[in-house]
Amino acid sequence: MAHAASSEDAIGEFRAASKVPFLTLGWWCGLLTFAGLVFNEAIGPVIIFGALGCSLVYCLRSFANLKEAIAIAGWLPWFVPLLALASVVWSSEPDLTLRMSVELCLTTGLVLVAAQATTPRAFVGTAGLVTGLAVLLSLVVRHRQVDGLTGVVSLAGIYTNKNTLGACGAQMFLASLFIALSRGTNSPVRLVSIASCAVGLVTSVAARSVGQLVASMIGGAIIAGYLFIQLVPARQQRVYILCACLVGIVLVAVIPLLLMFAGDDLLRLVGKDSTLTGRTELWYWAARFSDEHPIFGTGYQAFWVPGHSAAEFLWDRFRLTARSGFHFHNLFFEMLVELGWIGACSALIVMPPMIWVVAKWTWLRSSNAAGYYLGLIISLCVVQFQDVNLFQVFSPWYALYLVAFYYGRRAVLQGHA
Repeated sequence: MAHAASSEDAIGEFRAASKVPFLTLGWWCGLLTFAGLVFNEAIGPVIIFGALGCSLVYCLRSFANLKEAIAIAGWLPWFVPLLALASVVWSSEPDLTLRMSVELCLTTGLVLVAAQATTPRAFVGTAGLVTGLAVLLSLVVRHRQVDGLTGVVSLAGIYTNKNTLGACGAQMFLASLFIALSRGTNSPVRLVSIASCAVGLVTSVAARSVGQLVASMIGGAIIAGYLFIQLVPARQQRVYILCACLVGIVLVAVIPLLLMFAGDDLLRLVGKDSTLTGRTELWYWAARFSDEHPIFGTGYQAFWVPGHSAAEFLWDRFRLTARSGFHFHNLFFEMLVELGWIGACSALIVMPPMIWVVAKWTWLRSSNAAGYYLGLIISLCVVQFQDVNLFQVFSPWYALYLVAFYYGRRAVLQGHA
């Protein structure tokens, strides 16, 4: 392909840019985009406006940049956003659905341009820098939140939602772990990264985000395992990768059995009960309400709306006075209610191929960063069993998911060019 570059060229570009990153327009696109999404909940969209301006300049300087981003991404990232936009036709809140679905398409496009504008390794540094800053500011502010489902007080920091801080801590840990274990990292940076790993984990604990902790441990194991495999002679690496896959398959089979026989004891260890602190009741009601509009749902973002009887019922049942910022704590049930079986199936259609692309990138062995993005995308998918991050407007975690997919697809296309 004409636009493809070798992995050596990409690494060379990263090294050149890392000397004076503030002079690189692409680096600023990535930084402002991710920072805008991470801090949007805390300070509003002011940084996002800066990211839009920077991305516009980047694309206007060379229209080929936008064309390349669209060509590499393909149709997968746009499938759910366009379905959300189509749901305006049947939405119970068409004006709201139109605005939110347009913003979802804007989020997708902005992130894909940001990914195209920078390199995989440079974006790891951006992710660590931005989430680290959010964590440090949160430790200074130390705002606390009362969980509406449990009544437990948790650290929320600069955010209104403690789960956002927990996610920041988890992503700080993953990025710092990759930097700390990577070859070529100098000693001062390695020491700072090791300390950042600890701070990230402690922050997730303080935010009482068990799901993020579990997902970050899974992602961290993948990152560390892949970097270890890179130290093995090339002729043996794929054997180690296959062995690691077999171990993963065994664990996937064993964990449900463990939960079946010792689930309550394990949940008590992490401060949860058999209802996952009310989540299973939420899922029960989600299944009930989805029967009202089983095929198409209520429309994208059209369920949690003041005045909607089902939403008002759940807000009252769980004693939530804010009347906003709530969800079913499970991506599948959220999609089922908002976009019906069409939406839930669309998520299941696009997510496995996107993960497979990143996994295939690790098989090509073109970059150590592949291990980070594989651990990242799998950890993000694990979290969706008890949270809703993907396919959400201005979600930084949805952005990381798209970035991982984009870099994986670009590497796979280069590997077959």
